[in-house]
Amino acid sequence: MVTLTRSETGSSWKIETQALELALKILQDKGITIGEVIHDDNAQVDAILKAHNIVSQKDLWHKCKNVMGKFKENLQEKRRTPKESTVEAASTIAEVAVFSIVQLKEYCREHNLPQSGSKLQLMQRVSVHLKLPKAGASPEIQRQRPLKYPELAATT
Repeated sequence: MVTLTRSETGSSWKIETQALELALKILQDKGITIGEVIHDDNAQVDAILKAHNIVSQKDLWHKCKNVMGKFKENLQEKRRTPKESTVEAASTIAEVAVFSIVQLKEYCREHNLPQSGSKLQLMQRVSVHLKLPKAGASPEIQRQRPLKYPELAATT
C-alpha cells in the first residue's frame, strides 16, 4: 500500500497520480506484472497507465455514469430536434414546443402575427394559427376543430 500526503506531493490533486507512479514502481521492482488497472475517471491516470502499456478501465459506477450521461444527452437532442424542419408541419402543441423562440418568431413574422412575448405565448399563438387541438382533446375534436363561437360562422 502506498500512502502520500499533500505535503509530500505539493498539492492534493497530484496525490493520486504520484501514488500510482510510486505503486507501479514498487510492484515492478518486485517483478509483478500489471495487466490492467481499474480506477475512477481520471485522464492523468489513463495517461500514466498508457505510458506503462497497462490497460486502463473505469470502475463500474463511472462507466454507468458516462453511459447515462450520453443517454440523457441523446434523449434531450431528440426532444429538441423536430421531425419536420418547418413549424407548419407541426400537428400537435408538443411538436410546436420543440422549436426555438427564433423559429417561432420567424413563423409569426411570415404570417403577420405578433412576435412579442414569451416562448409559451408564441407557442400558443402559433398553435391557434395552425388550428392545433389542445392537449388531451379527443380524436374526434382533433380531426375537426370546433369553432369557439359557432354563431359567428358564416352560414351558407
